[in-house]
Parts: sequence; C-alpha cells; structure tokens
Amino acid sequence: MEAINFFGATVFVVVMIIFGISYAFFHKGKYRKTLLLILAAGFLLRLFCALDPALHQWDERFHALVAKNVMEEPFSPKLYKEVPLEYDYKHWGKNHIWLHKQPLPFWVMGASLKVFGVNHLALRLPSLLLSTILIAVTFLIGSKLFNDRIGVLAAFFHSVNGLIIEIGSGRVATDHVDLFFFFFIEMAIFFSVLHRDKRSIWNIVLVGLLTGMAVLSKWLPGLIVLPVFVVLNFEKLKIKSVLKDGVMVFFIALIVSLPWQVYAANAFPDEYWWENGYNLMHFNSSIEQHGEPWWYHLINMGRIWNELIFLVLPWFIWKTIKNKKGSEYWALLTWMFLPYLFFSLASTKMQGYVLFTGPVFFIILAIFIEDWSLKANRQSFREMPWVPKVVAVMIVLLALRFGVERVKPFEMAKPNERLDIQLIAIDSYVIGNGPHIVFNSSDYIELMFFTDHLAYEKIPSLEEIQQLTAAGESIVVIDNGDLPEYFRNNKDLQLISLVLE
Repeated sequence: MEAINFFGATVFVVVMIIFGISYAFFHKGKYRKTLLLILAAGFLLRLFCALDPALHQWDERFHALVAKNVMEEPFSPKLYKEVPLEYDYKHWGKNHIWLHKQPLPFWVMGASLKVFGVNHLALRLPSLLLSTILIAVTFLIGSKLFNDRIGVLAAFFHSVNGLIIEIGSGRVATDHVDLFFFFFIEMAIFFSVLHRDKRSIWNIVLVGLLTGMAVLSKWLPGLIVLPVFVVLNFEKLKIKSVLKDGVMVFFIALIVSLPWQVYAANAFPDEYWWENGYNLMHFNSSIEQHGEPWWYHLINMGRIWNELIFLVLPWFIWKTIKNKKGSEYWALLTWMFLPYLFFSLASTKMQGYVLFTGPVFFIILAIFIEDWSLKANRQSFREMPWVPKVVAVMIVLLALRFGVERVKPFEMAKPNERLDIQLIAIDSYVIGNGPHIVFNSSDYIELMFFTDHLAYEKIPSLEEIQQLTAAGESIVVIDNGDLPEYFRNNKDLQLISLVLE
C-alpha cells in the first residue's frame, strides 16, 4: 500500500470544507461571500501544486533558466548565459540567445526571482497570483454578462479546473507562458465587457494595452481579443463606432508589442527570424512529435473542461441561434470558436494552446445549470424535478474529479524531487572555486538554475577539453562509469562520481 501525502490530504479536506461552506452561502444568495471562499479554495489548490519541490521536465526548467538569466539582463534573454563552445542557435533547448517565446512572462518571473531569490516558489509566484486572480475575473465576466449566480458557478468551475492549476504550477508543457497569455487575454475581454456597458476611452486603452501584453506573452494569437471586442459591442453601438474602437485597440496593442519585435530583430537577427519561421512551421508541420489529427482539441474538450460539455455546448449553440440571443452569447462563441478552429487546423497541437478559452466553457456550464434549475419548476420537469438537479450535481462532481486527478493531493513526492539540494551540493565534490563547466549531466538545465556553473548534457571531446583549458576554464566531468579512456588521468579536468537520487 502506497504512503499517503498527509499534507496534500489535509489541503484537500480543508478545500472541501471551504467549498461546503461556500455552497451554504450560495444557497442563501450571498454571492460575494461565496466568491471569497471559492478564491480561498482555488488559491490553496494552486499553492499546493506550486510547492512542488522540483522544476518540471517540460517546459518549466527551461523557462526557469531563461528567467534567471533575464533577471540580470532583461533585454538579452539567454538560456546559456555564456557560450564557451560552439552551439546551434536553432536548437531552443541548447542555444544562447533565447527568443523561443515572447519576453513578458520572463521579465515578470525574473523580477520575482530577483526579489525573492532563485527558488521554485519565487519562479511560480507570479503564475500563482495571476491564476487566482483569474477566478475572480471569470466571476466578473459571468456576472456582468448574465448575473451573479452564473458568475459564481463559473468561478467555481475555474477554481477547480485541473489543467489551469497544473499549467500555472509548471507541471505540464507550455506552463507559465500560457498562464500569462491566458491572464492578459481574459483581462482584455473583461474590459471589453465594461466598454459594452459604458463606452469609455480608458476601457479602449486598457483593452489595447492588455492585448499588446498578450502578444508579448505568446505572439499573434493574442489578437483573438479584437473579434470578441467587436462582437460584444456590436449590438449597442453602430458598426462605424465599433470598428473605430477596434482599430484603436489594435494600434494601442501594436504600440505595446512592436518595439520589442523591432529591437530583437535588429539585436539578434539570426535567432529572431529563425524563431518566427519556426513558429509558422507549427501550423503546417508536426513539431517535436506533437502532431495530432484535426479533431484532437474537440475530443479533448471533455477531458479538459467537463465530460458533459458535449451535451452542454450543442445546447448552448442551439439556444443562441434559435432564440436569437444577444451579443454576449455570440461573443462567448467567438472567444471559443476561433481559437478552436485555428488550432485544429494547425498541424502541431498541445492541450495548453486552448487554455485561454476556459472561461467560455465555465460560463456556459453555469448558464446550463442555471437554466435547468429554473426548468425544474416548469411543466416539463414537474413529475421528475430531480432530473435537472442530478445533471447539475454530475457536472459539479465531474469538475471536482478532474481537478483532484490533476492536483494529485494524496500522492507522495518522488524521491528525486529534492534534486536542487543535491545539485547545489556539487561544490563539495569539486576542488577549487567556481564557476566550473560541468559535463555529462542529464540535469544540466537544473544545475545552471540552482548554481553559477555552466553545464552540458554531452561528454566533451578531447579537442573541446583542450580548447577550454587553453581559455583557462575549470572543467568537471561527472563519471558514470562509462567515460572514454582519454578522461583517465587527465590533469586538465576533474572527475567526480555524483549519484543523484
């Protein structure tokens, strides 16, 4: 029988108690108090995952190292801070100047590392806070477009969604970058909703600024804000006014995002233009074994958002078309449909690509529950009033189940999840003051994050050893018992036996 993580189990119990109390407030119509409790529970789930004691394999460890180096040189993002050996600038996992992603998330994470020190929690702190704030933003959008009940229900679904929690804690690929992107997209749409209620130049400016920040987080998909903004405001404003406001949003976003593109293209032309071409390759080529059939994202809807979404989404589309619903319904469909269409057509597919559509599904699920709870008192369900309630309970339980599956509160930490302490201790094995260049380390990225050494995964050639020695570098090679003969009795390097558990 596997040991239980008692800390995780305690967090789970506390969260369930909080949700139980929040339901009591919800039932009494005290929606603001309900929201505060949902935020507290959502924060605890995110904090538990953010406390994971190791950098995660894909892609967090690479993003962590870039953020650490950005901390010192904000306008020169680097993976390897120095390159004593030849490198391939086209290999994003082993190059020098790192433009594989847009810079804004790394500026923020770098600032957090600067203030709180180079550690796991400092790296994840911005995502932890932004992910929690987004729960409230989902409530505000649902509340403004519909009512507080729908807003609270949507916030609950957001708070327990397993993919959002995992990505915000770095557990799965695309991690913090997609969380930042998600944040700026949803904030921009929130101010688009405010502009719908009360037209204001300040709302336009904020939508433009936030859209520009979304572009600076994950490039051109950030422009999804524009069609959502237009559809939201189309019903209350004349087409000329809507387009004028949309053009203003676009140019403000351009002013925010363009300077970095111009700077990077001039300062690092080889890397910049290669990465832009590489980004385009994601659309027509399967990159890094992430090729999937066109229906990948559609099938994944159930696993990511809720298995009953396959019932709820067609109902919502039918309701919108049949009853000629207003712009708020069409805006939600636009927010969901365009990204799903684009990323379904793209050859390279990953689950995090559609993360920022999450609030649409949470609000739609909330509308469905609200609509069916009202129907329970009507003729169609008078003889079976339990049907809508059972469906609502199923939706809630499925949402909780997926959240628990992703958070994994009962699982014990793996033995190698104290890798940072072992890597920092490498200095006790080495003679002389650092920094050194360490070879033959499978944890080369982590080693560079937690120490001041340079590290390589590969075994150096004799020519490389001679080149580095001539340059006055201190060379360390981890001896795993299978090194070439030219390493034995070589006075130009140190061999160490470092067994990582």
